[in-house]
Amino acid sequence: MITETIEYNHNGFIARVIVSEANGIIGTRRSRLRALAVAEMRLAFSANGHELTDDAELNDEWVLRVLTYPNLIAPVTAIDIGGNLSLPDFKYFSEGLPEQFLIQWEEAVHRINPHWWGERDEDEAKKEPTPSI
Repeated sequence: MITETIEYNHNGFIARVIVSEANGIIGTRRSRLRALAVAEMRLAFSANGHELTDDAELNDEWVLRVLTYPNLIAPVTAIDIGGNLSLPDFKYFSEGLPEQFLIQWEEAVHRINPHWWGERDEDEAKKEPTPSI
């Protein structure tokens, strides 16, 4: 399995995360986190009497909670954020972590799991038969 390590050190904030190429467990974890996030967001929208497009702040949270958080958390195999070895909950992830760290983390996950963004790796694309006329 391919893994990638993200190390971040800025203004006293030190973090290290190791992410892995997706397998069945990681893919299922991502799906479970996404399903849970969708359910939570539906409750939040309905409790506030909102539709999905009514509140920009809730829409921003929707994207972060349903797409970004599951994509970054699911492939984590090891983590150390300021000495904390536990996965961050959504609140700390969204409000407590520096954006530049999250960007580096997302870029690493994207490199090793491009299919999560609808992309295929080049070897897979080459395997597809070329239509003949």
